[in-house]
Amino acid sequence: MIRQWRKQEEELKKANKQKHNVRTVPAKWPCLAENLKTWKLDQRNLGLAVTTKMIILEARRFAANTGLDDFKGTACWCFRFMKRNGLIIPGDLTSQLQLLDVSINKPFKNDMREQWNKWMTEGNHDMTPTGRMKRPSISKVCEWVLKSWYDIKTKVIVKSFKKCGISNAMDGTEDNLLYETDSSDDDISSSDDSELGDEPNSDEFLVFEDE
Repeated sequence: MIRQWRKQEEELKKANKQKHNVRTVPAKWPCLAENLKTWKLDQRNLGLAVTTKMIILEARRFAANTGLDDFKGTACWCFRFMKRNGLIIPGDLTSQLQLLDVSINKPFKNDMREQWNKWMTEGNHDMTPTGRMKRPSISKVCEWVLKSWYDIKTKVIVKSFKKCGISNAMDGTEDNLLYETDSSDDDISSSDDSELGDEPNSDEFLVFEDE
């Protein structure tokens, strides 16, 4: 046992001290993984979005060109590859690193909620033969979605990129945006919440029937 520890001395020094065992499983195709990681980072540096499907296709292409006949390129393999190489958002950080969660979802949902309330109070809704109100049409909901999206100000989207540390100035002059909270936005959000009330629950939609 001690002889094995001595062989792993350097690895154990670098290991997480909170772990009781070193259970890291090495990549089965290290050359493929290294080339694929380089390819993905190059694509991101060019500002191109990279989906898991694109990663799998590129991995299969590389495997075919290098004679890795046993490589399948499954979705599970792709997830393990991304996790092993730090290419995914760590747990509990979505609210800090995802643009939509940081700045965009709340005003979008508030706008949708406001349009919903206006539609509900307008009256003159179509009714079913049993006297229940019909749900809004898909085209009407699409109108709400389109309006809510266009109502999102460009500066909010720009600021969300900076808030997540994606497009900040490289000289560090905008790093303060990572920690600042816009009080004016908070005031607007709180006022919207007070006017619109709580988020709708499933019971609110029980008054509708399909056409």
